[in-house]
Amino acid sequence: MKYAFTHGNILTGNLDENGHMTILANHTLITEDDRILSVQPESSEIPSDCRVIDLNGKYLLPGLINLHAHLASSGKPPKENAKPVDYKKLFETLSKYKFVLKILTKMQAKLARTQLYSGVTTLRTVGGIMDLDSRIRDKIRAGKLEGPDLFVANTAVSVPGGHFAGSLAIEANSPDEAARDVDKIAGTNPDLIKLMITGGVMDASAEGEPGVLRMKPEIINAACKRAHELGYPVAAHVESPDGVREALKNGVDTIEHGARPDDEMIRLFREKNAALICTLSPALPYAIFDLSVSHCGETGKKNGNIVSFKIVSGNEDLMIITEGGIIIRLDVEKISSTGRVAQGVKLINLKDEQKVSTVALVQKVEEDETQEESEVTETIENSEAADNQSSEVEQLLEVANTEEVQEENAE
Repeated sequence: MKYAFTHGNILTGNLDENGHMTILANHTLITEDDRILSVQPESSEIPSDCRVIDLNGKYLLPGLINLHAHLASSGKPPKENAKPVDYKKLFETLSKYKFVLKILTKMQAKLARTQLYSGVTTLRTVGGIMDLDSRIRDKIRAGKLEGPDLFVANTAVSVPGGHFAGSLAIEANSPDEAARDVDKIAGTNPDLIKLMITGGVMDASAEGEPGVLRMKPEIINAACKRAHELGYPVAAHVESPDGVREALKNGVDTIEHGARPDDEMIRLFREKNAALICTLSPALPYAIFDLSVSHCGETGKKNGNIVSFKIVSGNEDLMIITEGGIIIRLDVEKISSTGRVAQGVKLINLKDEQKVSTVALVQKVEEDETQEESEVTETIENSEAADNQSSEVEQLLEVANTEEVQEENAE
């Protein structure tokens, strides 16, 4: 199907001599399916086989690509005085309830839809609850749900005591187990395999844990070898120089989060044709927001600083290396005190798996509090959890127990 988007202001991504993004004002954009055929002045002739959509001065930009996300989390901060969450225990409990998984699927589908309406047309999820991400991906591709084009990892591979071990990741005790775990995950039809190589900020119980190397090199190697045999690229959660080096030496294709590069790391990135997916958004709120806002606790704040500044940013520019050399420079001085990353960071040379989807029309959408939502989701968002249990997952558990009792009484 061909479309002609007329009377539009097109954001090109190019900067003028003053550093401002250039805009093609009052232009027409012609598309066919998921491809842009032409961008032309308004006075140009529109092909007769196009369906015309008048933008009336609204703005168009190429679909945004989010390379690192987790649909299992809303991104909201925990509530004040919330108890620490035992993710492994909660996952073991919640996974027993089929209707709770349905609730989680609906919530994740809503978050995916929000990404699309924010201008993201391609979304890469790197760790989730069982196979929920691939189910949502398949429904989007079948036209049953609205959402971006998803590339998913589903659940990840970790080790005992590792990042999200036993919840968003399977625990592997040996190289053989890691290879078998990759086979299990491959059975859920993912697009990539995710490893949890170092500790993380979200589930760290002590200061300094995020960058600690948890996964042994031989386990990394076995998982990568099996994934590559099956045709899957491997992404890895890594937040320290030691973790980056071991990941690259043993076959990881993309480093998620990363560390300040040294000469050896740069050499490994080039030799292995690997990519670094720099993610500032998870740790920055922990590092720079007051505890009254983030509610992450003193340990969380200290670990956020370790990842955001000592490991990822430091006091120097961060250089991201790909086959073609250095393609991104991120000046940490442009990160404002509000936590917003300044404009001007350019991302290019994406791998084939990160294909650009169709053009997204982005316009301001005012929040509509009367928008229809499922009764269960409203209950989760509006109810107060018993016994001061205030995390979203703990509220889900309360709903699950309530509905189980109702089902038993009905029987």
